[in-house]
Amino acid sequence: MPHWLGSNWLGSEHLVFFAQGLCITLLLSLAVIVTGTALGLVLGIARFQSRNRILLLVHSSIRNVPLLVQVLFWYFAVGSLLPEAAMVWLTTRTACGNGNNRMWAGRRLSF
Repeated sequence: MPHWLGSNWLGSEHLVFFAQGLCITLLLSLAVIVTGTALGLVLGIARFQSRNRILLLVHSSIRNVPLLVQVLFWYFAVGSLLPEAAMVWLTTRTACGNGNNRMWAGRRLSF
């Protein structure tokens, strides 16, 4: 093992953080996969079943915007419009039920 890596980087304390991060990642991935599939299926069927111009406009505008712009829009613009209770729920680590309410790293770094 290289000396710059340290001798105890996979100690019990670090393994707990790794397990919590893995748990949060798996739960969020599952939630995003299920939500995205359901939403895509509903919107895809609705897009071809009706001649709704509003749905066509929304579909075309979302489809033609780069993914990074959409991520930044949802994080900064829509995130700032949420009520305080929703922001507290979104920024605490409660996904694994470990009981401590530390802020997520991404939320600490936001402007």
